[in-house]
This record gives sequence, structure tokens and C-alpha cells, in this order.
Amino acid sequence: RTSSETTNTTPTRVTTPASTSNDINMAASSARSTTPGDLTVSLVIFSGRRDPEWQVLMSYPNYKEIQRLLDIARTAGFTYRPIDMPARLGYKGFLVHNTAMKDTQAEFIGGPNTVQLQKLLLKTMPASMLSENFRKDILETIDTGAATAVVQGGT
Repeated sequence: RTSSETTNTTPTRVTTPASTSNDINMAASSARSTTPGDLTVSLVIFSGRRDPEWQVLMSYPNYKEIQRLLDIARTAGFTYRPIDMPARLGYKGFLVHNTAMKDTQAEFIGGPNTVQLQKLLLKTMPASMLSENFRKDILETIDTGAATAVVQGGT
């Protein structure tokens, strides 16, 4: 087995949505509660094909740390609307949606101010979704902060 074929033992659940993460274009709520719930996470990377999407369950060992970093990013204004993701090829960031918050849209997470959060989110992705080399390339992009949101006008 290659390293990309190793089994991921983290409690995640792979989902296959009817629409791609790129179809999500409504604004994320600016005032989020910290209601705990499973997180639906999309790695925004592909153009023309479905982005990897999975769930991070509340039972995941680093769930509390992910939630803490999300709360810090929200408070500091470093979570964005999906429409604000950069128009670039390759890795753009993550879309994160708390499943307990039914009436809200996903939040875009990317850029130099959320590096630790992005790395934790990447670690939750099941190993079978991307090769180890692809993950290393994404980590390099995260470290550079190159995938920064471009805030659009309006609310």
C-alpha cells in the first residue's frame, strides 16, 4: 500500500451532496453562535469537478480545537462568504458549515490569518480523498497564505 492508501481512523463521514461547494454563493451569517454540531467541510480546490467533502463529527479528537479556532476567526473577521473565495487555480481554502445551524450558509476559511485552522481541517479529510503528494502541495499553499479571500461588496 502507498501512503495515500492508508486508512484514516478519524471519525469522519464522506458525503456526496447534490450540488458542489462552488454552487454555494449565499453570504455566511456574520453573527454565528457557537452551537456545537457536526461540521460539513469542503476542500475548495477543483475547477470543473466536485470538490472533496466530508463531515467532522463532534467525537473527532480535535473537534473542540477546530471549533475554538473557528470562533476566534469569526470574532476577528477572518471567516468569509463563499462568494469571497479567490479566483485562482488550485487550492482556494475550505467551506465549513455547522450542521446544527440549519438556516446558515457555509463559511469560507482561507488566507494567512487562519493557517492553523486550515491545517487542522486538512488533517480531518479521509486519506482516500487525495494523494499524499497533493496534500503536501496544499500544505505549502496554506503556509504561504496565497489563497486569500477577496471581499466582495454587499452583505
